[in-house]
Amino acid sequence: MNIGLAISGGDGSGINNFIASFCSYLSEDNKMYFFQNGLNGLLKNNFIIKDKYDALDYSLNDFPYIGSGRTNKILDDSDRDIIVNNLNKNNIDIFILCGGDGSLKFLNTLKTDKPKFYGIPLTIDNDIEGTDYTIGHPSAIEVIKDEVKRIRNSGRALPNRVFILEVLGGYCGYLALNSALVSNADFVLVPEISVDLDVVSSKITEKIKVQNSFIIICSEGCKPSYKPGEQIIVPEFAKILEEKTGIRARQSILGYGQRNGIPNTEELYKSNKLAYYLKKAIDDGIYNVLVGLSHNGNASYVKLGNVKTRVIDKEHENFKMAVMRGII
Repeated sequence: MNIGLAISGGDGSGINNFIASFCSYLSEDNKMYFFQNGLNGLLKNNFIIKDKYDALDYSLNDFPYIGSGRTNKILDDSDRDIIVNNLNKNNIDIFILCGGDGSLKFLNTLKTDKPKFYGIPLTIDNDIEGTDYTIGHPSAIEVIKDEVKRIRNSGRALPNRVFILEVLGGYCGYLALNSALVSNADFVLVPEISVDLDVVSSKITEKIKVQNSFIIICSEGCKPSYKPGEQIIVPEFAKILEEKTGIRARQSILGYGQRNGIPNTEELYKSNKLAYYLKKAIDDGIYNVLVGLSHNGNASYVKLGNVKTRVIDKEHENFKMAVMRGII
């Protein structure tokens, strides 16, 4: 069986381990075609054939095993035909695309009986409906947690300080929310909840009397005029908070480093499990689906035509935890 794989869009820690894990579930007669630089590699028929053992050395590493990419134009029917023809030219039986919701939605536009298509959720934002795990999300949280730890230490050395930390996440606040829970941040601002800096100011005034620092995690998508790829909202919020509290708000913006780093244990386990469920779907004749993990860790298969973006569900356990702790 010939299996093609490409990565599209933003990168994320854990993708190497997913690839290595998937290869470990394959028999010796399978051949892996790795298309370079996302959809561009499919359009140009640019691929590398590697044996199933080659990815193993990269599995715990944060150095990209294969390149991702984005196209600089909107692909039309002729581009789709080129992609399908290139896949068929190489006798690809199974094609796997790892990426965010936009990439996986595109996969559904490739109308052909062969190859069979599989989408793998790869985005630190964790903003794809039908899966509670996306590759890169747990490790991005780890990066944010480590930054909060350093900031908290600084706040203990020089007490009575307010810090506001901007993180990625786009229109979805799960990265900020989950990071705030893990790192014990004092407040979290997410796009799904209207920002009320009067409430935040009151929290600061109340807590700064009894603890050394007050840390706010702010999603980039909280910017009223936010567009994908834009950042830097915290200076505006920091200025307003300073005016309301009389306390200077120190700013920190993590940026694209959240997408890379040594994958943590949760990432390694879940990416391995995702690879297992992908292989199981292939064996069971389930195809043209997004392969994900449900909240309880079981397989979640979503038809590619039903892939859509998600935002924070206020009935989600993590949101309720944040409400109970009074950090949102």
